[in-house]
Amino acid sequence: MKNEKKRPSALGLILWGLLAVAVVLIILMFVVKKKPEVVEAVESRPVPVSVVTLGTRDLPDVVSLPGRIEAFVQAELAAEKPGRIMRIDVEKGDTVKTDQLLIQIDDSLWRTGLRRAEVEHREAAKDLARWEALKESGAISDSELDGARTRMDMAEASLEEYRVHVEKCRILSPMKGIVNNRFVDVGEYINEGAPALQVVDIDTVKLIVDIPEQDVLSISQGEEIPFRVASLQNQSFTGKVAFVAVQADAHANAFKTEIHADNAGHGLRPGMIAEVSLARSAYRDAVVVPLNAVIPRKGEHVVFVAEGDHAALRVVRMRSIVGHEAVLTSGVGAGDRLIVEGHRSLEDGVPITVVP
Repeated sequence: MKNEKKRPSALGLILWGLLAVAVVLIILMFVVKKKPEVVEAVESRPVPVSVVTLGTRDLPDVVSLPGRIEAFVQAELAAEKPGRIMRIDVEKGDTVKTDQLLIQIDDSLWRTGLRRAEVEHREAAKDLARWEALKESGAISDSELDGARTRMDMAEASLEEYRVHVEKCRILSPMKGIVNNRFVDVGEYINEGAPALQVVDIDTVKLIVDIPEQDVLSISQGEEIPFRVASLQNQSFTGKVAFVAVQADAHANAFKTEIHADNAGHGLRPGMIAEVSLARSAYRDAVVVPLNAVIPRKGEHVVFVAEGDHAALRVVRMRSIVGHEAVLTSGVGAGDRLIVEGHRSLEDGVPITVVP
């Protein structure tokens, strides 16, 4: 037999084909280079901002403290004698005068005793006059005259006692004021000591303020203190310090202070909340900036100033906050152009344009 050449199988042809394709792909990866992408530079638009040029000035160091307004006098009038209420002469909201009769409690029992005491007093006075006449003639001894005087003294004491009982059945106003509340009605039986009326005097009001320990030496008796009341459209008032506690409250560690303010128009009402302005000292030649220009950032306080056409970040230190302003001790100075609007979105070096 003749030798015949061995023909490759179909599987072998496929494997050789795949190998050839892989070699071609590898060659293309090294030969063909990717063209670099061209990134067009985006021009940053300047951020519009407003600036103020800083200077120095004197600024009072004023701290704001909350206070509550109270009536100058608030009297809870109670019954001094038990009995049925016969008459009430006032209603809530009425203005009353000192010693004005407000409520009459049944005093018929005490008036009966008063009439009996008046009779006994009259008889004792007659007896004493007769015994004194007899003593002058020598008909009686000194001891018998002393007995008549003792009976007279007891009759006077009994008469005064019943007069007091009768008077205590009348509830009188101890001051000029306004009836703020009434707890009883006509015909009710009231016990001794039970509250009947509440009368308040608000011609003058008390402003009670708790002064912190570090500020108590900044206030003194007789000093005039300004305050505002938010519920009265932030209307301003002035009061005079009447009392500063010599010992701090054990819980709040603050000194209770009482400020008296005239309230002739009754615009100030007990229970209102006031904001007291207490001047502690004054800052001299201070760099003062709007508080909203200062930004808290990572435990620090920063501001932005305009340097040419770019924003520059400055780390600042605050000495104090007075109202809506901050007193700074470092970071900026007189002549710097502080950015006060548009600064919240700024970063250091960002282009800016200053607008009015």
